[in-house]
Amino acid sequence: MHRDKTPGNSGQITSTAAFLNSTQSKYAQTMNYLHQRVGTHYSVEVVDTFTGIIEGERRQLGERTIMRLTVNQIKPGMMFASDYSTSYGLLIAARGEQISGEAITRLIALAEIGEIPTKILVMN
Repeated sequence: MHRDKTPGNSGQITSTAAFLNSTQSKYAQTMNYLHQRVGTHYSVEVVDTFTGIIEGERRQLGERTIMRLTVNQIKPGMMFASDYSTSYGLLIAARGEQISGEAITRLIALAEIGEIPTKILVMN
């Protein structure tokens, strides 16, 4: 489900169900890959722990709203819904990281010089 959050298409809300569905195939492939190699490449404890963490994150994500907002619409306390890197590969924002007021100032500056998109995915 997509719907405009504000007039003029400046914000877009995406249902988390749609996001989770769009990533389900990659998630299933990754889990199958890991579980097929339990005991030969990976220990049972490591795979079980990793799987538990990932499943917990996906459950938590299902309770959040994902939005594509311009960097000047982002509010402190929101979380990044995707990783963002500069053009030379430096990670500047990690998915799940909480956004501070200082981070917003830096994001605006990076968007102004074209190092990151002007609209990014956030969760609240």
